[in-house]
Amino acid sequence: MAVLPLVLAATALFEPLGAAAPLTQPVRPPLSPAAEAAAAARAEDDECLGPLPGASDDVVALQLVTAAAKARDEQCQEGSFQMTFGEDAGTFAVPGNTDAGTLVHFPCKFGDTMFPHGQLTFECRADGWHYKSLNCSMCPATSLPVATGSLTGSFDLPSSLKVGEKAELTCKGMRAGQDVYRYGVVSFGCQKDGGWAFEEENCAVCWHGHMSLTYGDDLGVFPLPLATVDGEEIEHPCEFKREKFPYGSVKFACRAGEWTYAGDTCAVCVATNLTVEHGGHRGTYELPRASGTGTKMQKPCAFGGTTYQWGAVDFECREGGWVVFNDTCAACAMTKFRVTHGEDEGMFELPRAATDGEVHDEACVFGEKSYASGVVRFACEAGKWNLKTVTCAA
Repeated sequence: MAVLPLVLAATALFEPLGAAAPLTQPVRPPLSPAAEAAAAARAEDDECLGPLPGASDDVVALQLVTAAAKARDEQCQEGSFQMTFGEDAGTFAVPGNTDAGTLVHFPCKFGDTMFPHGQLTFECRADGWHYKSLNCSMCPATSLPVATGSLTGSFDLPSSLKVGEKAELTCKGMRAGQDVYRYGVVSFGCQKDGGWAFEEENCAVCWHGHMSLTYGDDLGVFPLPLATVDGEEIEHPCEFKREKFPYGSVKFACRAGEWTYAGDTCAVCVATNLTVEHGGHRGTYELPRASGTGTKMQKPCAFGGTTYQWGAVDFECREGGWVVFNDTCAACAMTKFRVTHGEDEGMFELPRAATDGEVHDEACVFGEKSYASGVVRFACEAGKWNLKTVTCAA
């Protein structure tokens, strides 16, 4: 009797991470209507307070504090500007008697906040001092190489205004040897020393999730980790909702960016060799794994060099393993044999003969007539019963 293999219907349930959201700067509050009106009025009175070329969204307000900053005799005079950058304000004093075309640079210090990277620049023009540019940052835009574990690559990071700000860049398309990452992000943090630093990564060829498998109508849910290498495998015990197999495991493999079911060895009875004795002979039988109790397997009667022509050895999978539950092996099969003795005729039922050459005697009963002495003798020869002698006497 053939054993049906365990059939598992697989359904993958994953929620892979998509592309990482770009790093964003905090939104700065706009000027109030009153401040806007005041700025517009100052712009009409003072030409150097026009639009701020090259200013970022973080420059909230710029005002000329000392009117002497206006040009006189084609030179810029000393004065000061007050600028609000983010949540901090700073005052910057520009020198006097300065020729047009001169640039003055200031460190990015606004109140108690010192940005370690970049500078604030003012330009002397024919009509006075003008704001020119600002590129202040806590952590500058840069390209940072990373080599950790199997991941090696270079990442382009934006500028950041805050210590502790995070940048998450997608791993998709990056390579680790021959493998191509499809999921995950590489995380960086803006440090107190004014530089970006690698923090962690979860780059993966196959994303973590779980897979549901059914055995018949029995459901099992198996967790799956991140896989960093194509071909990576993982095994789980054969535990389903209703049944827990005592032997074997369920195997999964990361292939082409997805986790797939890769086979199982779940069994109630494991594959084994079982030795059976019969008629002084021993035979060893190979039995497969069985996924359910009550599974039966029938084998021919081969015991070492002795093969019986009749019957079979029957095995059954029970809790704990394979057992022999029936042995019908015979050199000669059970049969009925008709014998005539004189005018009498009798029908004799002969048993199985375990070995060739076995002799079996029956009483001298022919129909309704019985003889007081003697026997009807049969012998198992070459796989069949033969009548040998009749010694029946009255």
